[in-house]
Amino acid sequence: MRAALIEKIAKNDNELASLENNILESLLETQIKEGYNVLEDNNLIEMLKNSKSKSFEIKESKDEAENANLLLINERKK
Repeated sequence: MRAALIEKIAKNDNELASLENNILESLLETQIKEGYNVLEDNNLIEMLKNSKSKSFEIKESKDEAENANLLLINERKK
C-alpha cells in the first residue's frame, strides 16, 4: 500500500513538471516571433487554462496520497 502511494506521489510530481515544461516551451517559442502578442494566441491561452485545471487535480491527488502515506506511517509507529 505504501509503495503504491509513494509511486502515485512521484507520478504526480512528474506530471506537474511536464506541465511546467510544456508551458515554458510554449512561452519560449512565442518570444522568437516578431510582432507576436501572447494575449491574442487562443491556443496558448487554452493550454494555460487546461494546465491550470490539470495542475489543481494533480495537486489534490498528490495531497491525498501524501496524507494517506502519513497515516500509514503513524499507524506503524503505534
